[in-house]
Amino acid sequence: MGKPHGVQRRPGHPRRRHRLWGRLAALGLCGAALSALFVARHGPSPLHVLAIALLLTVARAVFQARHGRIASHRRLMLIAGGSLYVAGAAAMLIPGRLAHRLLFG
Repeated sequence: MGKPHGVQRRPGHPRRRHRLWGRLAALGLCGAALSALFVARHGPSPLHVLAIALLLTVARAVFQARHGRIASHRRLMLIAGGSLYVAGAAAMLIPGRLAHRLLFG
């Protein structure tokens, strides 16, 4: 008889798309964090600590997703994305930083 209508998986199912976009987002977050570690003119700064924390948060979020702890995974990914925006804003708004000079002259 088969599965009821709407229950069968189709190619391009939302879960597959979510996993694809999630993997791309995790790679992007890790890429941004890794690149931030190599932007140092006068040694490490608090933004470097945030970059390391971001890498650890993404790793933990992936671990949580793989073990079926979706609520924790979701919370960690929201924290990771938000922290990237906060770190980027801080880098642009703190006078003396390279991003601030590029943005404001």
